Amino acid sequence: MRPGFKIGNFVFEKNIGSGSFASVWAASHVISKSQVAIKVIVKASISSAVAVTRLQREIALLKQMEHPFIAEFFQVIENDEYYFLVMEYVQNGNLLDYVNNNGRLSEDQARRYFGQLVSVLEYLHEEKKVAHRDLKCENVLLDKYNNIRLIDFGLSNIFTDDSPELSTA
Repeated sequence: MRPGFKIGNFVFEKNIGSGSFASVWAASHVISKSQVAIKVIVKASISSAVAVTRLQREIALLKQMEHPFIAEFFQVIENDEYYFLVMEYVQNGNLLDYVNNNGRLSEDQARRYFGQLVSVLEYLHEEKKVAHRDLKCENVLLDKYNNIRLIDFGLSNIFTDDSPELSTA
C-alpha cells in the first residue's frame, strides 16, 4: 500500500498502524471526503483454516456491533490480494500512545475511561455474548471528545449463557 492507492470509493492517505496480520491506513471517501480507517489484511497471511475462521468471525462480529464505545464498521472490500475492512476513523490515537506522550492519567480521566470500558464490556458480555480476548491499551482508541472506541475483534469469540466457557486461551 502507498498514499494515493484507491480501493472502491476510498483513497489511502497515510499508514497509521500495523500489527502482525494487518496494517491500518487513514483514507478518505472520494465523494464525501469523510475520513475512515481501513484495516488491510494480506490474503496470503490467512492461509490456515484457523486464520480464515478468525477473519470471518471478526467481520461477522463487527457487523452486529452497535455501541458508542466501539469503532463503527462500515464495509468489507476485497481484491485478489487483500481484504479491506473500512471502519470509523478515530482521531486521537490509542490509549498507550496517549499515556506515553502525556504521562499518567489523572484520576478523573482514569475513572472516565474505566467507566466507558465497563459499559462496552457489559454490552459485549451481556447483550452480544462476546469475549473480546485482546483488551490492551493499543486496542482502546480515543475520539475527538476523548471518549474511548474499542477496536480489534480478531481474537474475539462468542459464548452462551448455557455454555459460558471458552475452549481456547
